[in-house]
Amino acid sequence: MKNFVKMKVRLNCDLFEAYRSLTRKDKMEKWGAVFQEDHFEVKTANGVLKAKLSQMGDLNESVQPIAWSGTLKTGSEGSDNQNEIIQPCQFVFYRMNCTHKTEYCAEIHLVVEAIGDTLVPEIILKEMGEGVLDMIRKRYNKDWVILDSDLHASILKGSL
Repeated sequence: MKNFVKMKVRLNCDLFEAYRSLTRKDKMEKWGAVFQEDHFEVKTANGVLKAKLSQMGDLNESVQPIAWSGTLKTGSEGSDNQNEIIQPCQFVFYRMNCTHKTEYCAEIHLVVEAIGDTLVPEIILKEMGEGVLDMIRKRYNKDWVILDSDLHASILKGSL
């Protein structure tokens, strides 16, 4: 049985910038990813994701989903590790325009999946996924959460 959650966020940028924000080191560092020698880390209020990219951003901006494979670590740090969870997981990002009339509104759909036989509580997967999406959203939108009613705003339409 698969253990996963799905969520989404809207960003005030085009699809290509949304792709680069998930695949290029310089863009990822701006929203909070920390790169090590062979992986990167994203720290949220609910835990740490240590992951590797399936592909790096390049001029050949793919329409394929972006996958981060790694380990999710949650729980309290210190001597009492009874509540700690360390679980292999995969973050898969899908990108699309918010509507056909918006050039600068990209929608990111994220599926967070626990890998292996252990069932991770959905709340943990959801909190980590939302934490990552919130960091990215704040980089592009500041405090603005783009609602359906905002899709008619001229700032999102660009040259269309």
